Amino acid sequence: FLGGILTKVFVFSTLCCYSRYRKYFASLDAKLGSVIEALEDAFIFFGGVTEKMLVDNARVMVSRRAGSTVIWNPKFLEFVSFYGVIPKACLPGKPRTKGKVENPFFYLEQHFIKGSDFSSFEDFIKKLADFNRRVNSKVHQGTGKVPMEHFLASERSKLKPLPDKRFIGSTEDFRNVSHDCLISVGANKYSVPYIYGSKQVWIRIVQGTYLKVYSQKAKLIATHK
Repeated sequence: FLGGILTKVFVFSTLCCYSRYRKYFASLDAKLGSVIEALEDAFIFFGGVTEKMLVDNARVMVSRRAGSTVIWNPKFLEFVSFYGVIPKACLPGKPRTKGKVENPFFYLEQHFIKGSDFSSFEDFIKKLADFNRRVNSKVHQGTGKVPMEHFLASERSKLKPLPDKRFIGSTEDFRNVSHDCLISVGANKYSVPYIYGSKQVWIRIVQGTYLKVYSQKAKLIATHK
């Protein structure tokens, strides 16, 4: 319940498999834009990019499988190529291949969602970040180590550097800014800083509730609900 209203919330989990250091990301939808935002948010949180990434077979990432051959969603493939990550899809019907990611969701349900009260989606996000910090600072039963300390000591140095800008796909949604510094999304008008008047920007709807506006150089210039 968010503010007394029963609401479906999607929580993404990105996990460094050796240290069990993780990053939770909440959204009101599970579209590809939110998946990309969740992964980028995790890369920034980790301070680097992994060489490989194991993912589920969700349609936003895997278009279809033909035996052992994976047909990737072209947009997702464009995203991982931008970051230089090699994707690998887990085996269908083989839960052990993704247990490190699946198990924390039970813990999330039992220790975060169950019995908790959230006044809004923003409140949920804030409390989820606090929960994320507590989990990363608590001894992990499987490794016997604190994930944050284990990550900093053994895994952080293995990550590749972050690129100097965010991902902009070839099919991102672009908008022309009017002379009075407004863009149109749906039936609504949203403002951007005056220096972007009469220029082109690109947009991304994030977490199913926020509109983020970026410059052509991938700089975040405005956020609206």
